[in-house]
Amino acid sequence: STTETKQGTSIAAAFVTNTISQMWAANPSLNRQQIKNILLKTASDIDVPGWDERTGYGILNPQLAIATATETIPAIPVLAATKQLTKSLIDADANVSNSPNSTAKPSERPTATNAPGTPKTTSTSTGDYNSGTSSYTTELAPYTTTSTSSSNGTTITNSQTNSNFSNTESSWDQNAVNTNSKSNSFNESTSDSSTNAATYTSKNFSQNSVENTNQSQQNYSRVKYEGTRNDQSSYLQKSRSSSNYTSPEQTTNTTADSYRNSFSQSDSQYGTDYAINNGNRQDDWGSKSTSTTHYTSSTGSSLNNSLTQIQGKADWTNSSNGNSSINTHSGEESQVNSSNYESSSSSGFYKNGNSSDNYSVINSTWDNTTTDGKTVGSNSRDTYSEANSNYHSSYDDGQSKNTSNQSTYTVNQSQETNSSNGPSYWHNNRNNNYSVSQGNDTQNYKNGPSTSSHNRDTYSLSKSNSSSSNSEGKVSSKNSQENYSENHAQWESEYNADTYTTQSNSDESTITATKSNSSTSGSNSTSSNSSDTSRTWNSQTVTTYKDGQRTENGSSSYEKWSSESTYDSNGVASSVSKYSSWSESYSKSYFKGGYSWTETVSGYDSESVTKGGVYTSNGSSWSWTRSGTVWDDGRNNWSESWSKSSWKDGEYLPGEYEVTGGSFHPEGTGTQMNNLP
Repeated sequence: STTETKQGTSIAAAFVTNTISQMWAANPSLNRQQIKNILLKTASDIDVPGWDERTGYGILNPQLAIATATETIPAIPVLAATKQLTKSLIDADANVSNSPNSTAKPSERPTATNAPGTPKTTSTSTGDYNSGTSSYTTELAPYTTTSTSSSNGTTITNSQTNSNFSNTESSWDQNAVNTNSKSNSFNESTSDSSTNAATYTSKNFSQNSVENTNQSQQNYSRVKYEGTRNDQSSYLQKSRSSSNYTSPEQTTNTTADSYRNSFSQSDSQYGTDYAINNGNRQDDWGSKSTSTTHYTSSTGSSLNNSLTQIQGKADWTNSSNGNSSINTHSGEESQVNSSNYESSSSSGFYKNGNSSDNYSVINSTWDNTTTDGKTVGSNSRDTYSEANSNYHSSYDDGQSKNTSNQSTYTVNQSQETNSSNGPSYWHNNRNNNYSVSQGNDTQNYKNGPSTSSHNRDTYSLSKSNSSSSNSEGKVSSKNSQENYSENHAQWESEYNADTYTTQSNSDESTITATKSNSSTSGSNSTSSNSSDTSRTWNSQTVTTYKDGQRTENGSSSYEKWSSESTYDSNGVASSVSKYSSWSESYSKSYFKGGYSWTETVSGYDSESVTKGGVYTSNGSSWSWTRSGTVWDDGRNNWSESWSKSSWKDGEYLPGEYEVTGGSFHPEGTGTQMNNLP
């Protein structure tokens, strides 16, 4: 409803955060380093050109940052994209160099004037010792050799392409010499083989090419030791391979592509009592490999897929001036791995199936500088992985039916950073792990008059979080762990005889939860632990006779355990432990003209506490029992008893006890009260 002008980091952070959220909305697959780079590159520069201490990289440009993020190719694909990666990292026909001094591809060089494979050499010189020039050139123009062989059903074709060029030129006068040289070489090899056997077919292909370019210039005095030198070189390598294998039971396909580009340059100046050197090298690399294997047989099949992709780049710079030197090394690398597996089989009445899906990403960055032996550096490594697996089996022979299902999902994430400044060193590590499993088993059985079933469900969850740091010798760490599990089971059975039928059912449930925490800061440590478990059980059996009689029996129980403990920085422990239980059982018997019954309920509670070195405990137990008979004509009789005992710190307190009862007859004399419980 109003507008106003504000300044400071609080309002600035809001603008930057808003821009970042829109950049990620436009391209969710960008990693944090790409987001950071785009923000810095698109900022509007002010004041001193480039980065400066007062204005940094300049003023945020939200529109340009969002537009650039939209068009930027992600460095590492997200999970959904990775599973569908099909485009190769490199093109076999492309020049993948990042060097501005790359020479032409062999196909673009002039055709040799002499026979293929014969080097051409040219040498000239002019002048004398005092002044003159010289030139020496040798060139092997591109040529290819091919050979083919065949043996035992395998046909192999190999081809080799070679090319190289070098040139050196010098000139001098009475005092100085100037030398220029350049060279390049190219080598490519290809191998292609195929086999057509009676039981299988295979085909293999590989190709590798390497190209080098070098250039140098030197100018030095012929009278005294002084001069300058400049060198440049580039190295380009590409390789790819594939393999296909096919048989009636198996099909396997593998592919691999990789590249590495390197460019370096150096400058030096030297003379009496001094030397100055500067150098720079840039590398980038990448690879991608895939594999697919499919097995089939009369009893089942399986399919296995995998993919690995790596991309990286690095820079090296160095300089020296006399005894002073500085060296830097910075770079980043990302690796993506994904795989999935499926299988199914059957044998007789048995069938099973398995599937799994795995994915991981590893990001690494480094930036290190060494100045006169003192290193200042930082390194980081982020790892993320997730996995999902499923298992299913069944058995059915008409009498027995069993099924089993199990699924597990896990996530692991870790972060590691290290930095140094001479002898000072810092590191931070953090790990997050998550795992959840679910399962179900069912069994059904039928044999004559007897049928039964059993069902069990399981669920478990595990989480952990840890971090550690070391700052100039001061160590600190934190760890936490949580576990939760549930186990539920049910049983049912029935038996049919000529004179009676018996039905039984029962169920059981167990739930457990635990937690633990610990932390360390220097010499101080604290920790805490807790656990909580509860279990319930119910059962009932009913027998019905054809003459009208019936019996019932049932029981229920409940138990709970819990404990908590802590340790403070002084090592003093405090703990609380509790236990409670409750159980009930009953029975009923129906006869002609009435029924009789009995029931018992009992419980137990206890607690123990340790605090400040002092231990205390208390508890109680109780029981309640009643029984009786009831007739259809209204008569009844019953009895009931109650007892309870308690204790505290090892001493029993006064107990409780009570017995009551009663009866009723509709035709009895006097005043009667029908007070059946």
